[in-house]
Amino acid sequence: LEKVIFRDVAAVDTTLFEHEGRFWLFLAMSPTGASMNDELFLFHAPTPLGDWTPHPWNPVVSDVRRGRPAGPVFHDAGALWRPGQDCAGDYGAAFWLNRIERLDPHGYRETPVRRVDPGWMPGGLCTHTYTRAGDFEAMDNRLWMPR
Repeated sequence: LEKVIFRDVAAVDTTLFEHEGRFWLFLAMSPTGASMNDELFLFHAPTPLGDWTPHPWNPVVSDVRRGRPAGPVFHDAGALWRPGQDCAGDYGAAFWLNRIERLDPHGYRETPVRRVDPGWMPGGLCTHTYTRAGDFEAMDNRLWMPR
């Protein structure tokens, strides 16, 4: 153990991302004990072990359809993208690809661009994670399979 950065916090799907010399944590939190699927919070620090500062606009997203992280932030075609789970019908029912328009210590803005339903795989019921590295992509899908 190197350092505890949060104590007594209920958070899920924490994603670390470096952008323009700062480290960012994207995470779903529920300070009031409500659902963990609704709100996206941001924290930033000069190093991964540094003191984490909450973003002044927290929660930066309040939407059960895309608030909860669904994988790491990535670059594509000159833009930043954040996958977000769509939990409106079921936990991780689908995910959205959200284009990040602004990410800095004083502001945050993203635009939902594309919803990916579990139907990309025959028999798919839920898809809630997307990750990308170079030319490789990975997505998950929940299926009902007979025993």
